[in-house]
Amino acid sequence: FRSWAQRQGLVFAVVGMAVVLLPVALEAVAHPDLMLERPRDASVFKDLGPGGLVPTLAESVAKHLLMFNVTGDRNGRHNLPNAPMLDPITAVGLVLGLLVVARRWRDPRSALLLAWMPLALLPAVLSVAFEAPQGLRAVGAVVPAVVLAAVAVTTVTDGLGLARSRVVMPLLLLVAGFSNITTYFGVQA
Repeated sequence: FRSWAQRQGLVFAVVGMAVVLLPVALEAVAHPDLMLERPRDASVFKDLGPGGLVPTLAESVAKHLLMFNVTGDRNGRHNLPNAPMLDPITAVGLVLGLLVVARRWRDPRSALLLAWMPLALLPAVLSVAFEAPQGLRAVGAVVPAVVLAAVAVTTVTDGLGLARSRVVMPLLLLVAGFSNITTYFGVQA
């Protein structure tokens, strides 16, 4: 650490994390069956599909990766049944953003984005296989998906120059916003 302020910040973060986690940890130690009942019931390890763990996990990973752009959650409480979870602009941006950060993988910011998405999908991927894709358990992947889409949009508009990017960027945001508003207040309502 370079400075005393950074060390103090780290100490503050660790103490804050301990204060938040301590009551949950104590409850888990005192009542492990109560705390772990739901995770056991919703775990992919409970009812493995044919062939065992590897094919079941591979199928779950594939379904969760495709839920953003191809076929989303079937549950109407989480999404339009079977519709992609992202609007077309954000969906294309997600794919392009993944390509951009994969190309820059040695940059710590890009490496963080490459790691963030799969880690955020873990709760959904490790859930019971028959529910895959599970949009609600994958809600943590929304932020990295949007950040990756933003990386793509800024990369593309930076290449256009300032004058063109001032037109293209708001246009893309308007189209994506209109798509989301009409889906939420129209089709989904």
